[in-house]
Amino acid sequence: MPKDTPDVTVARRHAAALAASAACGLWLGACATAVSQAPEASTGDGGGAGTAGAASSAGDGGAAGGGGAAGDGGTPQSGGDGGTAGAAGSGNDVVVVDPIDDFESGDGAMPESDGRIGAWFTYNDETAGGIQAPAPGEAFVPEAGGPSGAGLAAHTAGNGFTEWGAGIGLDFNNNGSVRGTYDASAYQGVTFWARGSVSVNFKILSSSTTPVDQSGVCSANCEDHHQVAVSLSGSWAQYSFSFAELKQQGWGSVAEFNAKEVISLQFEVEQDTAFDFWVDDIGFY
Repeated sequence: MPKDTPDVTVARRHAAALAASAACGLWLGACATAVSQAPEASTGDGGGAGTAGAASSAGDGGAAGGGGAAGDGGTPQSGGDGGTAGAAGSGNDVVVVDPIDDFESGDGAMPESDGRIGAWFTYNDETAGGIQAPAPGEAFVPEAGGPSGAGLAAHTAGNGFTEWGAGIGLDFNNNGSVRGTYDASAYQGVTFWARGSVSVNFKILSSSTTPVDQSGVCSANCEDHHQVAVSLSGSWAQYSFSFAELKQQGWGSVAEFNAKEVISLQFEVEQDTAFDFWVDDIGFY
């Protein structure tokens, strides 16, 4: 069978992620299922990073590595007493001014705040034999084992995806029937905690790179979203990226990141990658 062209591969990626986000709209309830108690995490109770206290040095190059070059995915200092990396490896404190989700509600719905509404979803390239948990369309239930060793966090694991990979995502303004945009221009960037011993691409989708039929304004060579590669470790660590650090990969139409019209955030692994990663305490700074 001839190999798909890049356009075909990208189109399939668009369709998979969009279908998953539509199925997991908050009002549809497909992926936001309330639970009285989250199941135990299959990989234990996480590292001992604790909460983000006083800032320490950025470790080995900070969040973006090597002085913050976009896409290098450097790993900030992890473990210990909650030292934070700071944006672009600066080592400065990153103060969350608007939490996005800490998963403590026990369901897959983002807490409604400042006009944000949406639910977490998983997505993948649908390779035959590929496995992801939770599977796309299933209830996205946070699991026990956050950065402090307690609390809840997002978790996905899988393998066997050979076309472009798999991930988890959240739309900022999706009520299950209409996918809209959200104005994040009041903030500098996004911070989150994560662990997983795998490299993930952290993406923020804005209208400038999103097709018109998906609430964007892009008309050709779309979906080259602004992102940064993040090399996670087996211990919980905090990662912080300014909007300016997120870069396109270079295969699509060149577009400026539009913080006034953000659509979604995603954590995605590339093809041929066995993955098992956790995310928690996501917020704007």
